[in-house]
Amino acid sequence: GFKELQSTQSETTIHTKTEVMDFAQHTWYKKQYNNLTSCNECRGFILGSGFCCEVCNYVIHRSCQDRVSHNCISPSFPGPSSPMTSYPSSPLELSPNKPDSSSEENVIDPESLPTTPVKSPHRPHRPHHWIPGNIGIGSKCLLCKKSLAFKGFDASRCSKCFLTIHATCVPRDESSCLPPHEKLIYHPSDVEFNMGNTPLIVFINPRSGGQQGQAVLRRMKRLLSRHQVFDLTQGGPLPGLEGFKTVDNLRILVCGGDGSVGWVLSEIDKVNFKEFPPVAVLPLGTGNDLAQALGWGAGYAGESLSAYLHFLLHADIVHLDRWKLVSYPINPESVPLHKIMINYFSVGVDAKVALSFHMKREQKPHYFQNRLLNKGWYGSYGVANMYNKEGPVAAFADVKLDDIPLEIPRKYQGLIILNISSYGGGSDLWGKKPSTQFQVPSMSDGFFEVVGVKGTFHLGQIQAKMAKAKRLGQARKISINTHNPISAQVDGEPWILEPGRTDLHFLNTDARMLKKTKMANAPPLSITTTTSTSTLSTSLEHPRPNVSRAKSGGHESVSSAGQLS
Repeated sequence: GFKELQSTQSETTIHTKTEVMDFAQHTWYKKQYNNLTSCNECRGFILGSGFCCEVCNYVIHRSCQDRVSHNCISPSFPGPSSPMTSYPSSPLELSPNKPDSSSEENVIDPESLPTTPVKSPHRPHRPHHWIPGNIGIGSKCLLCKKSLAFKGFDASRCSKCFLTIHATCVPRDESSCLPPHEKLIYHPSDVEFNMGNTPLIVFINPRSGGQQGQAVLRRMKRLLSRHQVFDLTQGGPLPGLEGFKTVDNLRILVCGGDGSVGWVLSEIDKVNFKEFPPVAVLPLGTGNDLAQALGWGAGYAGESLSAYLHFLLHADIVHLDRWKLVSYPINPESVPLHKIMINYFSVGVDAKVALSFHMKREQKPHYFQNRLLNKGWYGSYGVANMYNKEGPVAAFADVKLDDIPLEIPRKYQGLIILNISSYGGGSDLWGKKPSTQFQVPSMSDGFFEVVGVKGTFHLGQIQAKMAKAKRLGQARKISINTHNPISAQVDGEPWILEPGRTDLHFLNTDARMLKKTKMANAPPLSITTTTSTSTLSTSLEHPRPNVSRAKSGGHESVSSAGQLS
């Protein structure tokens, strides 16, 4: 049967209704073809829409769906001693009754196809998974090195390592199939292949970033394998984490916004990992502040995912502080509210803007299908809240930092507590100007920073790099007593905070994140890409500081990072 769902074309940002169906071990989705493309089954041209396997990139007419003779690649490499059917001498000999003996499903971005096989004397021989036809101009045969232009179905490409070959050269080929990102691939049945690897599992929110996630999900399945890629809307992250909890050297990639990252981090806490697996972020949300603080950029815009995986493999490991927020309402009938803060917590004018944006998006989600448009909506609500009815922070709250009262001038209408250096889509509210009163902020020092903003106009100036927020203090605990209902937000999730006491204190620094390194001495990719893939340094884990120091309103406190309350 067919299942209707919203998605994005693999190589474009055009939104279409997509039909997904399964047969012949393939997973098909409907795609519009604007370039000359042939059906891999009947060899006729596809005019307009056709169906493409999201794993091996096999293309067919819809009318050919009942007679597909070419199986999709298997979920994993067979082990060296596993039973294997004889591999066909021609790429056209596969049939539904002959399971192919191929390996992981990895189809790379079209711009990064290799031209020579990768040799590895320490790995067992792996057969290719040849698919005839639709060879790109400029491709060459891996064996005879001659051009494959205009060869049609007399040439084939491997859906795993992306090499190309003449059909007549296949019987003479003895090369082993090694995917470009084999270091990130995990093969459940092949211990020898996994030795020395850094397996990666990917969690994707297909609704993030104006529906970009659906296209990223398909391309990740081609670059890695389908059993390493998980859709967060289909059961959440827990099943994937449980399945890989015993895998050594595991790394995790979250493709989504800050909310998706927080969700995965909280689920990792529930799984019995020997060591917290380091987490990287592919920014698909609107703000993407954590991704920016870790060097992964303001938002994914269709760049080479192959280059991104290369950076991820050589990224540095850093620790991330996490904070526990508990709100105790005055009303005895209300239940205390518990939340975990990773990026920031705020009350006042900026949270009011976030709440207005959130309510509109909940009412009319079809208005928020694009990252740029989302930022436009956010800005419009900032203008609408130029006059803040909630008033200055000093009028609705009493604040203590590390049990010491904090005096907030009445001109400040928003109070923001920061754990990372990015806020509201990349703004550095604290700034980098050296200070004798405060230490340099860090996401792993066991302290947060507190700043004040005057209003939405001041926030706009800060985002335009024309002003800075007011530095109010650094601390490891904050207590806010509110007298009236007030807007609040944690990591972009807004709500109305009831009158009462709200405490924020240190939870742990167990979370390990992957930070894009700026150094350039990592081994290069074995493939070429159009996106720059400047090489990076070998991953080194940054130890936690033994002693952290902070100042709040002129008062200094020192404590061991391992004993923060």
